[in-house]
Amino acid sequence: MFPDLFNFSGSVHGGVLASLIDISIGSAVRSPLYENQRFSTVELKINYIKPANGSFLLAKSSLLNRGATLVVGTSEISNDQNQLVAIGTATFFIKESAY
Repeated sequence: MFPDLFNFSGSVHGGVLASLIDISIGSAVRSPLYENQRFSTVELKINYIKPANGSFLLAKSSLLNRGATLVVGTSEISNDQNQLVAIGTATFFIKESAY
């Protein structure tokens, strides 16, 4: 991992983990959308379990619920030793786009 992503303690910064959770759930949200639909994050919650160290991090995401305009998903981030380092949930707003 890039040293620029580390905090002063030498672990991956919590903001990086938050971005990874948002992006990974967002990818799961995007998959079933129609071409004219767009989405944006409206809520994000993270639990940091342990310092994120190792040679890589892996995010596994899934969707918990999809309504007409809101989608809720979850993500788990593990390190290279398959240890859970963070979990998160996010809610996304879905809207139709003119383009």
